[in-house]
Amino acid sequence: MRRTFILIAFTAFSLWAFSAFSISPLPENIGEGEKTETIDILFVGDSITDNWDNTLENLEVWDKYFGSYRVLNIAVGGHSTAQCLKRIDCRETQGISPRVIVLMIGTNDVGYLQMAPETAIEGNRKILQKLRARWPEARILHLAVFPSDPKDPTPQSPRRQRILKVNEALPAMADGEKIIFLNIHDLFIDENGLMCRETHPDLVHPNADGYEIWGKALAPVIRELLGVK
Repeated sequence: MRRTFILIAFTAFSLWAFSAFSISPLPENIGEGEKTETIDILFVGDSITDNWDNTLENLEVWDKYFGSYRVLNIAVGGHSTAQCLKRIDCRETQGISPRVIVLMIGTNDVGYLQMAPETAIEGNRKILQKLRARWPEARILHLAVFPSDPKDPTPQSPRRQRILKVNEALPAMADGEKIIFLNIHDLFIDENGLMCRETHPDLVHPNADGYEIWGKALAPVIRELLGVK
């Protein structure tokens, strides 16, 4: 009886999850490489972006802000800038033409990999160059790296200091036309510079409340870039 119940519950959950993940339908020919299909938004990044549409509690926020668009999220948890650079050529991106690309990457370079900020800076530069070469008509919304440090929520955290150095260098990569820089880093800290566990329980990844803040900040910019009123 217990095994039957589990099977039924799993089947019901699978159907619900499939429906939830089908909120923003993608072109049927993605990955075929035979035709070019326009999508509205391509998200590129690490787990902070990846978790937005693959974690059940965050899907409601994702649908609220992006459910009306044709969206592809190719972010992968744990990716560094070097891995992200290769990810751009993944099977899922074959045959698509994004109108807007949202990029945030670098947390893992200066985080658990403990690389110098210069590595993440140069990695971001190479990714932007590749995105521009791959999709020259797309507009890129380049985001500052969010604050994170699972061991230290204070602004004196060495990891957070490295993130700030990365963010200081990113605006110079924007041209205001094809590459637009957006810094919402400070939305995730309080008046004393402390990270908020209410939005980042592990001090790295946003929860639904954190994604709500992010979505609310992104929505008007994306509408403007897409020409949506």
